[in-house]
Amino acid sequence: GICFDDLGSDEKRKRYGDEVNVMEDILLERYDKVPFKFTHITSNLTVDQIEELYGPRLRSRLREMCNFIAFDPNSIDRRK
Repeated sequence: GICFDDLGSDEKRKRYGDEVNVMEDILLERYDKVPFKFTHITSNLTVDQIEELYGPRLRSRLREMCNFIAFDPNSIDRRK
């Protein structure tokens, strides 16, 4: 498996003059080619924000690849 922390904080990069979203490419590649898709992702984004950044195709793939655990917005931040 693999873990990605803080999905959505990445920036678009240039590849041969084209602007690409690296995380989108990585996640779609994992969906297509990795037989055991143990992929762990943390993010402060909502599902709608993920779709806005990465598009409906990746949102659909993430729904299949991941189990979503949503916390109440008023819950205590335990990272302190």
